[in-house]
Amino acid sequence: MTKVLVCGEGRHDVGESKRPSGKGQTMDEEGWLQAFLRRLIPNETTFVVVKRQELVLQRRQQGQHQPLPQGHGRKALAAKIRATAGDYDLIVFMADADSNKPVVWNRIRSEILDGLTRLPGANGVPCVPMSASESWLLADKQAWQGVGLKDVTMLPGRPESIWGSRENHKGNHPHQMFRRVCAAARVPDSRDTRVQLAHSSNLETLQSVCPTSFAAFVDDTETALE
Repeated sequence: MTKVLVCGEGRHDVGESKRPSGKGQTMDEEGWLQAFLRRLIPNETTFVVVKRQELVLQRRQQGQHQPLPQGHGRKALAAKIRATAGDYDLIVFMADADSNKPVVWNRIRSEILDGLTRLPGANGVPCVPMSASESWLLADKQAWQGVGLKDVTMLPGRPESIWGSRENHKGNHPHQMFRRVCAAARVPDSRDTRVQLAHSSNLETLQSVCPTSFAAFVDDTETALE
């Protein structure tokens, strides 16, 4: 059994816990990140999710780890401290690059790696989709045909490069493009659709079509499991 601490932001990414009507237990709904990880981790896996906003370095911890990592690295360090205390086997820290520029992607990935490697213990994996996570989920034409999309020419040839204003419904921001493709396929722009695509997308196709960020994510995960 591999115990994984998953750090992310939204319910689309890492899921959520909800209480089903009329029942007394909590049901966990996973995000697209767990769907990919279940395919990359060869043995049975249990996930524990922590949202990035919940990761805070205490004053004593800040003093112990000077100079502190930059950017996302501080929360990645907080995740490493939590994972060390909780006897985890693996940490996966997810953050969108929010840019289609490789230099920005590389900086964010390096910040996260800095935080994840400050202490001994569980290996850490940075998960940094270039542009945004929807770029990865727009990469496989056959996966979209499987959910009902007829016009696969809507899909971007280089998903990591798409960008634009998040507020422009006709623009090429990954969120907006994903929304339009979902509408054309007559499926909801939802967590469920993202999870389905993460389960059905061909991993080799994604590494080929998203050669910077998805290929790095796969390589980093495989290396961390060695």
